[in-house]
Amino acid sequence: MTRAEISDLYGGSKFGGIEPSKSTPNVLVYSDPIEAEKHGYTFDGWSEDGDVYLYTGEGAGRQEFTGGNRSIRDHVEAGRTLRLFRTTGRKLKPGGKVHYYVGAFELDKDRPYVRADCPDKTKKMRSAIVFRLKPLGRVERRDGDKAATDDISPTAECSVVPVERANVKKFDVSPRERGSAQRREADLTSRYQAWLEAQQHAVGRLCLRPPGDLRPLYTDIYDITDGELYEAKGAAERDDIRMAVGQLLDYRRHIDVRLQQMTILLPERPSDDLVDFITSCGMGCVYATASGAFDRVDVVPNLILCRPLDQVANKGKLPDSSASR
Repeated sequence: MTRAEISDLYGGSKFGGIEPSKSTPNVLVYSDPIEAEKHGYTFDGWSEDGDVYLYTGEGAGRQEFTGGNRSIRDHVEAGRTLRLFRTTGRKLKPGGKVHYYVGAFELDKDRPYVRADCPDKTKKMRSAIVFRLKPLGRVERRDGDKAATDDISPTAECSVVPVERANVKKFDVSPRERGSAQRREADLTSRYQAWLEAQQHAVGRLCLRPPGDLRPLYTDIYDITDGELYEAKGAAERDDIRMAVGQLLDYRRHIDVRLQQMTILLPERPSDDLVDFITSCGMGCVYATASGAFDRVDVVPNLILCRPLDQVANKGKLPDSSASR
């Protein structure tokens, strides 16, 4: 049916994604992943095991429990059933998009929703509400209606995955600044990965799923051979290095593979004070030189030494810095 036909039968507006009906005891919920992706909603669909349907709430900016979001949250108290419809991808002229009825749902009683970061229409990150809908009886499942990410996990998950050279990070800055930062970081990461592989090191990256989070965290380079984790930044400024330190500390809580060293990868040598900051955190620093090679700062008790990587006898592995920490 089209939205107009559904509205005529069961009430609710013909346009919004979440429509409490004034004529029937239902909240009509419309899922259109293709349209949702234009607004930064990438979570909608069935979980991997088919137990939960993830549905992103409505609203620009940080989503709050107003309007349709509140009607979903409070549907049990209001005596309403959640009725989910999903687009088929077909359009009728006139009439609009065709929808099929997925079935009746209610919010999961233990974890009705989670917060997840996603971009808005301007690509600025914001906090969205992602509802966890549980089927009430028989529901319709079709090919291609799985969510882009799996449901939340009760425990942390960690795995080594291949490095995707084209997969760069998004920053909460202007589009021009963001694009430039992405290009610099991607180029630096690609060059250093090639350097490690030339030294016969196995290289990947870590995929981390914090408990209760929908979106996984992807690290930059993970040197499998030496157990060294790198966080790359496109600039050697204080804010960039502070962010890198925070990211590495965040990642470390969820890592269950061998981790000998955490290191910040930079396009140039930072100032002496920032080098001191990095090493005081028990982290190493690798930076590109004007010749296109890489140098690193070794952390040793009460001493900081800089030397070219090709002179490091143990293929770049830093000495144990536990004494200095």
